[in-house]
Amino acid sequence: MSKPRRVEKTIKISIALTFVVACGVVVLGMGIYFYAGRDLPSIQALKHYQPSAVSKFYSEDGELIAEYFVERREGVPVNKIPVALIQAFVAGEDARFFRHRGLDYIAILRA
Repeated sequence: MSKPRRVEKTIKISIALTFVVACGVVVLGMGIYFYAGRDLPSIQALKHYQPSAVSKFYSEDGELIAEYFVERREGVPVNKIPVALIQAFVAGEDARFFRHRGLDYIAILRA
């Protein structure tokens, strides 16, 4: 086999292998996405999310006697959260959070 034909054959095999690997990565990614997402609630359910509330028991004169709860959650508007707390979460999770729009492609490629 002549050298140009061998180079041409090597290029074709490289392109075919690259295509097969890329398809495998896409299929694997879709499998992970659907496997991990099967237990997640729908977006519609999240729009109507109501966290469990605290049950409060009062005496006849209006004095609080007791509270019963499984989780004590209180809604807080974003503007009431201290900036230092937001920065602490961002530093621990994603230092580049405010520089991308939710998907950090550099971090994805790095992983």
